[in-house]
Amino acid sequence: MNKQYQRVLVTTPHPLLRLVCLGLVTFIFTLFSLELTRFGTLLAPLWFPTSIMMVAFYRHAGKMWPGIALACSFGNIFASWMLFSWASINITYTAINIIEATVGALLLRKLLPWYNPLQNLNDWVRLALGSALVPPLVGGVLVHFLVPSAEPLRNFLVWVLSEAIGALALVPLGLLFKPHYLWLFNTSDAADG
Repeated sequence: MNKQYQRVLVTTPHPLLRLVCLGLVTFIFTLFSLELTRFGTLLAPLWFPTSIMMVAFYRHAGKMWPGIALACSFGNIFASWMLFSWASINITYTAINIIEATVGALLLRKLLPWYNPLQNLNDWVRLALGSALVPPLVGGVLVHFLVPSAEPLRNFLVWVLSEAIGALALVPLGLLFKPHYLWLFNTSDAADG
């Protein structure tokens, strides 16, 4: 087996801190995405939280997935509560986001090499299929059947496009980011000062 396709996923140090940070990042990105709904649509025209969850699933061992889903869902729900009321929060959307992120992470794990996931154009095409095409379509179909509305085609298209744009914006960054980048930045600042 080719070494670049082998995975060694270990539990990260300080998993609780990592989950709290994921929840906080999801909270911030959900607030940003939901702020865009104030301009006339029921659904956000740009949605980042599913992409954050997808990358977190991709990068972590499967035993951390329930915690990741819970932390990101709490961030999502609390951001929704800050802008809207508890009565207007629909947990179905959060469940669809979890399903969509799971499908995307599984596809990305299957389609991309682990060591250097975006090393050539073929990998970028696989990234687009595994994160920005299939999962948003799955989510759009679930929204169509689970959340009835007066304009189902419009809701389907807004859902698919907002999820696809969010995935194309954040998933490549999440796949290429390495935690030691922050450590190197921090040590270079300490050496300069």
